[in-house]
Amino acid sequence: MHEYAGLAAVTREIRAHGCPVLVTGPFTTAIHDAARWAQWVDELGGPPVRLVWVRTDAATLRRRLLARGSLRDTGKLADLPAFLARMRPDEPPPVPHLAVDNRDGAADVTAQLRALGVDRPSSRHLG
Repeated sequence: MHEYAGLAAVTREIRAHGCPVLVTGPFTTAIHDAARWAQWVDELGGPPVRLVWVRTDAATLRRRLLARGSLRDTGKLADLPAFLARMRPDEPPPVPHLAVDNRDGAADVTAQLRALGVDRPSSRHLG
């Protein structure tokens, strides 16, 4: 996708100047294929790149799409089985990753991130 190529180029440029970058998106193809993940890491400027996988399940995802009420979700909800087959929400990546459980009833996400050692960057990383 052109969007991902642009995102990778900007990320690579920012990282080249020594600044940390948080990139968010589904990246479904890349995170479920080890070879594609390695290619994506190279596109982002090379290691280190940490993958934080946000785990969900079909029921939670469906409920949240319905609650969001966005027109962009109409196609997803119209054929939810096909959408879930593409997204594979409950399938962990085959590459090293940190997992955050975002299913209904899971522990607070912020607490999970702290337990994993992924905390907000301090002000020393800014500017």
